[in-house]
Amino acid sequence: MAVLFPNAWFGRYQTFLCTGRNYGTSTYSVVYLVCISDRRAAFTGHSDLVRRFQPANPIFGQIYENVYPDRRTESLLPKWDCVGKYSFHGSCLYECDAVCRRYVLKKQIFAVCDLEAEYARNFMDYLNQKKNIPFEIQAFTTVESLIAYGKKIHIELLLISDKAMQREVRELGIGKIIILSEGVHPPELDQYSSVYKYQSSSDVIREVMACYGEEKSLNPVDFPAMKKNMDIIGVFSPLGRCLKTSFALALGQILAKERAVLYLNLEEYSGFEELFGKKFSANLSDLFYYVRQGNENLIHRMNGMIQSVNNLDFVPPVRTPSDIQTVCWEDWERLLQAITLQSSYEVLILDIGGGADENFQLLELCNRIYMPVLNDTMSACKITQFENLLRIWNKEKILEKTEKLHLPFHADNISPESYVEQLVWSQLGDYIRKLLRKERT
Repeated sequence: MAVLFPNAWFGRYQTFLCTGRNYGTSTYSVVYLVCISDRRAAFTGHSDLVRRFQPANPIFGQIYENVYPDRRTESLLPKWDCVGKYSFHGSCLYECDAVCRRYVLKKQIFAVCDLEAEYARNFMDYLNQKKNIPFEIQAFTTVESLIAYGKKIHIELLLISDKAMQREVRELGIGKIIILSEGVHPPELDQYSSVYKYQSSSDVIREVMACYGEEKSLNPVDFPAMKKNMDIIGVFSPLGRCLKTSFALALGQILAKERAVLYLNLEEYSGFEELFGKKFSANLSDLFYYVRQGNENLIHRMNGMIQSVNNLDFVPPVRTPSDIQTVCWEDWERLLQAITLQSSYEVLILDIGGGADENFQLLELCNRIYMPVLNDTMSACKITQFENLLRIWNKEKILEKTEKLHLPFHADNISPESYVEQLVWSQLGDYIRKLLRKERT
């Protein structure tokens, strides 16, 4: 997005457009304005992004070299025989920056208000660890501060304790209000959705996203087309008992320490309910139901199903083999496109089983593929058959981005309890960390 202002704002000027790199964990590409006026130049965009500025033309390389990464000022350019500095915040260029912030980088506000400061603080600590939530989080421990904020900034989603709910809050024009209930709340609050306060933070946020997804559809502005590409990692092997899923789960947890990662298990028999010792109220089968219905708020629906382990998010796998076997390629396309373009995830890990007919098409979508293999003769024959089949079907590109892995067996060193969490610090976890370090160098 570029914002151009009338000539009267700048006098005699030229305007150049150049794209910026993504920054931090943001999913947006930024467009910068460089305005040259009266042999002077100034740079607009976020001051903290200056170092990451990527010139689209060699001339901007000269500009970039002379821009100071100072949050309050932008340098004049020796290139144009100027001295001194512009005031960034005092110039009309700051208005351009404000517009870019509003329309390019803005996330909708998710506010949390609870009068118990400790609860609010602990809940915020959890939310700050979540990299996939498509909201900017604001926390309040007084109703007065919430109301003051809401009068200036639109709040799209509010999670508020029943004790804090007041008439003034209702008048703020909030998109969706959800009551954080202690079990029993006043009858006048029955008009709002509610979640039970004293449960795990992960369960609270999952119920909140589910409530939000029931009513709200996606606004294209929230997820601009300029979003950077998602890193899609495939984990696949024609072999069984090769630690494929253990590897995928350990890899996801390790990557999730720094990035927003979503893991999807596409196997016919995942064993996840037994693995985690709990029943899941919704799973991948339900998600594909919404896909087939053409549900406009698919990502919000998905967010209401998300489970987490060590900050790795996953949608619980299907319960019955037929639910994955009968998924057509068009449904896969719609789901993966929605996750790529509309979610806040940076990495998608596909743990691909042998039951889906679209395996090859899924593998083609991956940026890279990890294939656990075994050393025995029978396993080598199966791998050779798979590779020959790819060549017959002209799928050599899959082979080019596939890395075979001989994984260390670790089962004897991990207790059945908290198996998934322990994978990170097992021999398998050490192997993955070495693998990632090697890839980065």
